[in-house]
Amino acid sequence: MSDEELRAYLSRLDLDDYADAFVVERIDLRDLPFLSDADLVALGLPLGPRRRLLQAAHEAAALPRPEGERRNLTVLFCDMVDSTALATHLDPEDLRALYRAFGEACVAAIEAERGYVAHRLGDGLMAHFGFPRAMEDAAIRAVRAGLGIVARVGRLEKVGETAVTVRVGIASGLTVIEDLRAGLVSEDEAVTGATLSLAARLQALAPPGGVVISDATRLLLRGAFDLMPLGSPVLKGFPQKQAVWQVRAPAADPPSQGPHSAGKLVGRDGEMALLRSCWQACRGGEGGIVTVRGEGGIGKSRLLAALVEHVDGTGEVVSLACSRYRQDAAFHPVADWLGARLGQAGSGSVRDRLARLPGVSTETAPLLESIAGTGRAADVSDDEALRRQDAIIDAVVDLLAPPGAGARLVVVEDAHWADPATLDVLDRLAGRGSEQPVLLVIAARPDAVRLPGGPNLRQIELAPLSADATLQLVAELSPDLPDTLRRTIVERSGGFPLFTEELTRSLLETPEADAADVPITLQDTLMARLDRLRAGKPVAQIGALIGRSFSWRLLVACADLAEDALREGLQELVSARLVERRSAEDYAFRHALVRDAAYGSLLRSRRVLLHGRVAQTIEAKLPDIAEAQPERLARHCTEAGQIEAAVGYWERAAERSIAQAAPSTAMSCFTSAIDLLARLPLSAARDRKEVELRLRLNMPLTVLHGFASTATEQNLTRMAALLEGAEASEAALQLLWSRCMSALVRSDLDTARKTALQLQGAARRAPLPNAHRMPHRMLGYVAMLEGKLDLAEAHFTQVLDGYRPEHLDPIMPGHPFDVMASTLAQHAILMALRDRPVAVEADQHRALSRARQLSSPATSFQVLVHLCFARFELDDHDKVLPLLAELRDLVDLNEIAPLYADLWEGWQRARSGDLDAGLADMHRARSSRRTYPLWLPRTWLLEADLLLEAGRVEEALSCLDSCDDEIARLQHSYLLAETARRRATCIAALGGEAEDVEALLAKAIHISRGQGTRRFEAAARRDLDDWQRSRTRWQGGSDPRRAGT
Repeated sequence: MSDEELRAYLSRLDLDDYADAFVVERIDLRDLPFLSDADLVALGLPLGPRRRLLQAAHEAAALPRPEGERRNLTVLFCDMVDSTALATHLDPEDLRALYRAFGEACVAAIEAERGYVAHRLGDGLMAHFGFPRAMEDAAIRAVRAGLGIVARVGRLEKVGETAVTVRVGIASGLTVIEDLRAGLVSEDEAVTGATLSLAARLQALAPPGGVVISDATRLLLRGAFDLMPLGSPVLKGFPQKQAVWQVRAPAADPPSQGPHSAGKLVGRDGEMALLRSCWQACRGGEGGIVTVRGEGGIGKSRLLAALVEHVDGTGEVVSLACSRYRQDAAFHPVADWLGARLGQAGSGSVRDRLARLPGVSTETAPLLESIAGTGRAADVSDDEALRRQDAIIDAVVDLLAPPGAGARLVVVEDAHWADPATLDVLDRLAGRGSEQPVLLVIAARPDAVRLPGGPNLRQIELAPLSADATLQLVAELSPDLPDTLRRTIVERSGGFPLFTEELTRSLLETPEADAADVPITLQDTLMARLDRLRAGKPVAQIGALIGRSFSWRLLVACADLAEDALREGLQELVSARLVERRSAEDYAFRHALVRDAAYGSLLRSRRVLLHGRVAQTIEAKLPDIAEAQPERLARHCTEAGQIEAAVGYWERAAERSIAQAAPSTAMSCFTSAIDLLARLPLSAARDRKEVELRLRLNMPLTVLHGFASTATEQNLTRMAALLEGAEASEAALQLLWSRCMSALVRSDLDTARKTALQLQGAARRAPLPNAHRMPHRMLGYVAMLEGKLDLAEAHFTQVLDGYRPEHLDPIMPGHPFDVMASTLAQHAILMALRDRPVAVEADQHRALSRARQLSSPATSFQVLVHLCFARFELDDHDKVLPLLAELRDLVDLNEIAPLYADLWEGWQRARSGDLDAGLADMHRARSSRRTYPLWLPRTWLLEADLLLEAGRVEEALSCLDSCDDEIARLQHSYLLAETARRRATCIAALGGEAEDVEALLAKAIHISRGQGTRRFEAAARRDLDDWQRSRTRWQGGSDPRRAGT
């Protein structure tokens, strides 16, 4: 928040004369409610202006009073060691003086780091960091304050022979900041939360003169301090062990003090190309300036690091880092760099070592001593001081870029924290670019008010990374993270490398963490951005409650702020690049995390109120939103506690998702509705509604996870409990059919047949047209797998005879696919086994045409899978390939389990020449979806054929063993003839006994004749004839696979 805003506010109160005093103390508009009358006296305000300011600051029209917030806070507790023992040796007046000196030392250290002293009692003190304004570095400042307290208290006068010491405890976590009171400020601002208790417990745990912190605080320090672990003790009042750390000292090599990305540089090819070209020009003698602007965490530091890596070995590099904690220290980044150089310059006095550095002369060495911290300030006039300052600047410029030296890169990080003297150095250094090969690259945030310029200036504005680049960064950070989580991180991080890294790290370090939560390491950074705003923050909170995107008309209708205040707040949010305007009416948060931070800061009680208001507004005034986006109303009603309304809207949202072929969204919406029902009182109506919802849920469940999945089975079990004792109904039919399908895909054929017969009885009593066709379809399928082809054909005829539906006909609610198209595809397998290729062709044409006409992904999946099996039974391998390509596209686009697509793509890979890799793909597909055993014995036969064709006969025999085991386990008896025939081929190829070969082929003929699998019978007879006519050729090693074609 700018000084200009503060001055304008004070001007409206005729208090212009006092503005400078506020600016010097770094007070802005957000601080005014927390200033006491005593504070205003210290600022030099007489009684009249004090009363005027107190009244104005209290009025809601000038500064809206916060109702309270949920906020991440860092809390510091400090307490004098053995104060009771000291009190017994001191007169009460001396004790009061000691307490006063102790308190002043503590308060000075806290206020030096912009902490807020919230409570004082005798020799104890509590302070907040991160309230009333959030700070990106709240935890770092708290620890700096803790170390400062220890140092200041250590300098207090001893009590007799006893030194005064202090213990400090610091903890970070969620708190609730209560509403401001009727006065301008409260001395003991109400803050609640376990974080306060934890800080107090840590203080008691600290050794005298020690600073002890919580693990959450450690995470927020980002390596800025050297820490010593103290284990994980159980602290009073806390059920779980708490990791505890003692602060030793600031880190010797602290990281950059702003939020920064340290990962691999991705997505910055254009920016790096510009920087490389500038460096190339510099090596050719042409200097220049490049400013790199971007918000905190967008990757400025990483870009500069990549440039330094590129330059390494081709020129000198000077790296300056500005510090937010030393903005009042002249030349502080130069002093840090110079201190490191002097440490490498050998022994001797500072002046001697300075004289050894390039660019330093006998005249400039004494000037640079003052920067090195060893020179004494001269007692000179103001004019002389200005001349001396000018000479020091010239000396620093010569030090950084010695005249006559070769190409040199000077990088400056965090220039928005540069002190004025350093900025003067950079201005003058920029002028050297036209005289000598110096490339000056400066990184700063967008709000940096002063940066060098010049004729050779190039500017880079860092934008967020693209989705592809962000995905690449996540993959670099965690190659094993599931794809769904990667994409969630990409969406939520908004292209900010820092956000991406912290979200990824949070999930890696805490696997049970919710990807939708804002990591604690980002909460202070995000809230600091919001707290810099005045009118924008309350608008951000209401907008966040509406959603990631929100419209002006909905904001106006729901907010409890005047339209002028809303416009001002929106403009402030857009200017701060937290919100973007997408059209004349529509806005959206640029980052999901910013939205989540704003929403998370609202008290739950206020959330409930506002969610109810938003739902009411949409229903009454914005029916187009209610119709097109029922999920938005469902969410608002849910959060407002309007359960019955929420259930209805979730159901509407689910049905809309089904119509849009989005089964995963439909499943989520139905599940939300069912979960909410549990919050209603028990009643028959509630149970009926749950049955209705579970009936519809079954469709997306089976599409996404299969009929035999755990989720589907759990849904069916609950339906059975709800329907126990009920009359025949649509729901009861659905339950029986689903149970039957679940048994079928598990290949539990006995249960599938029994359940289908139950379904047949119930279907006779049901009012649903065509319901009788469903059990026949199931019974025909079971019979076909069991090798009872005549019975199977009779059942399929009952399904298809006289059945000509014009539109999609699942027959029963909750059935996910069209019965006609799927039955035709299954009938095609039967025709292939009957050796009727013309009928197969006719069934395929009708099934595919109908599936494509219906635009039903679940139907198309059923049709394509069964047609592929039909073509395999006919050995029409080339006709499998277009069906497989269509199946893969369908699976990828519609969230369908890819078992068969993966299997057959492995088969195709092996068939195309990459045998071992293809077989490995088939094995992985088989083992990854054990809830789909249906038809898997046939895949073992495919694998045996591939191995036979490659001459790997013993491996083929092993596959046949596995196939026979699966046939016995799953009752796929229709394949018994084929495994016997393939086994005969293997034995013949290995030179086995002729009697064994003939016996196996005779067995295959006998089984296939009994089953009616005429294609298998014909193949077995052909192989037997070939064997008997040409036994010598077989044993001589001719193509052993010929018998199986």
